[in-house]
Amino acid sequence: MAVKGLLFDFDNTLVQTNKSDLEALEKVKQWLMETLSEEQALAATSEFSRLLHEHWVDPDGTKSVHEWRTSLWLKAINILPENITNITAGELYSFWRESRVKGLGIPTGVQFLLEGLGHQYKMAIITNSDPVIQKEKLEFCKVEKYFDAIIISGEQPEAKPCVSIFQTACDAIGLAPEDCVMIGDNLVDDIQGGRDAGVRATVWVRGEDAKGPSEKGMKPNFVVQSLLELPEVLNKIV
Repeated sequence: MAVKGLLFDFDNTLVQTNKSDLEALEKVKQWLMETLSEEQALAATSEFSRLLHEHWVDPDGTKSVHEWRTSLWLKAINILPENITNITAGELYSFWRESRVKGLGIPTGVQFLLEGLGHQYKMAIITNSDPVIQKEKLEFCKVEKYFDAIIISGEQPEAKPCVSIFQTACDAIGLAPEDCVMIGDNLVDDIQGGRDAGVRATVWVRGEDAKGPSEKGMKPNFVVQSLLELPEVLNKIV
């Protein structure tokens, strides 16, 4: 039976989010260096990055995502000597947020790829994120026109790699998991999650700096360096 559906991860699969994040932090650092030393600016941006990595949304659920991330910038600049800069946490968050989103974009070649695949397959995005943050990125990248469904974990009972979110995506495009292929960059969330959900095959988008699969059992059916290799892979799946 031929493959009928494609399930895509978003961050670091369709768009290079990690690259955009680093570039946004660098822009914030350069702005801070107008009033701070390079060492102080680096300390503040590194502290924000560390705090965000620990909890990208409020673990207690009392603050909105924007309030939470503003509070992280406040903590980050509070490690510096008092009154050393007049830039506020709110200004830092707004500038970082805007820079981060503007650094995203689907490469032209991938846009043509998605247009072509959309004529052959039902397609969905399954992405783990807060819906407010993710919708902002999705809308900026104008991905809706390529996909039949977009499933965001923050709007679902469970996130990847749980089976339920894969089933939700399959239901949204009217297909069974065994009719679909999962494509993503994360060996746990995308590859193992897809396998547990019973998809036909998994495709790991390895990226330039990624190492080979090391986690036991988390072996993708196919490995690609670029999404542009996807048509060749799909032709091999029976």
